[in-house]
Amino acid sequence: MASVPAPGPIDLIKEGVNGAVDNDLHSACLRAIRCTRQRTRDSVVGRTLRAGHDLFRSQLVPVMPQIPILVPEHPAHPGPISASPDSLPSHEELSRGEEVALPYG
Repeated sequence: MASVPAPGPIDLIKEGVNGAVDNDLHSACLRAIRCTRQRTRDSVVGRTLRAGHDLFRSQLVPVMPQIPILVPEHPAHPGPISASPDSLPSHEELSRGEEVALPYG
């Protein structure tokens, strides 16, 4: 493999093992052609779809579930709701899945 420096190739190409990276693509090609087939194959044999999937899954982190909050209409307060963080429902209250009312301000 030969490439100019770019995301992707610079992560995969090992200089002199399975290719070359250079701002001058012609120079990279001339160096990459000297890499043996066996060393090139050995350098990527573990890069399977399953290995990529496992790596991706290992980087996932849990996020707070998005629970919809029902806001009833209030004739005295049309428009946006303003509230201080202390007056908002807690994560535990939201996690129970019950309907919560937000304060009008």
